[in-house]
Amino acid sequence: MNHRRKLMIALSAGVTTAPLAAFAQAVNPPAGKTWRIGYLAQSKRASGAPFYAAFMQRLREIGYVEGGNLVVEARFAEGAPARLPG
Repeated sequence: MNHRRKLMIALSAGVTTAPLAAFAQAVNPPAGKTWRIGYLAQSKRASGAPFYAAFMQRLREIGYVEGGNLVVEARFAEGAPARLPG
């Protein structure tokens, strides 16, 4: 097999497996690290609750545990966008 063909095979293998490695890192949070996430919503707390619950559920599905390796600070503007910067 010539060198050009070997190079093409190696590059093709690298390009196809790199996204898998990145996905594995995104899905499996690093052990021992605590992540801090800010959740901002323009809505009122009651009307935004289903979206916040779905957000938290997905974080749990991919391995983040609130109070364990995750701290979430949620802020709701209560329908007043001017409150968001504060």
